[in-house]
Amino acid sequence: MIDFINNIQGKPKHVRVRIFLVIMIIAVILIFILWLNSIKESISTVKNNKGDASSMPTIYESVSASIKDIFKPQSVRLK
Repeated sequence: MIDFINNIQGKPKHVRVRIFLVIMIIAVILIFILWLNSIKESISTVKNNKGDASSMPTIYESVSASIKDIFKPQSVRLK
């Protein structure tokens, strides 16, 4: 692994940037696949529990709720 890193450090900058972009694209694709799998499992859980898919939130509603939660201030309770 160290030899691989040293080999990359010896490459010209444009090659290092390409390697970085390829690794980042692969990472984003893997995260996206995991996210889609999570949504699929959530949908199947809701369908199994409720039996009525019409009460299930749409993807837009789910994503907008997640975004609202990010910007919503969190209250911290001290004991």
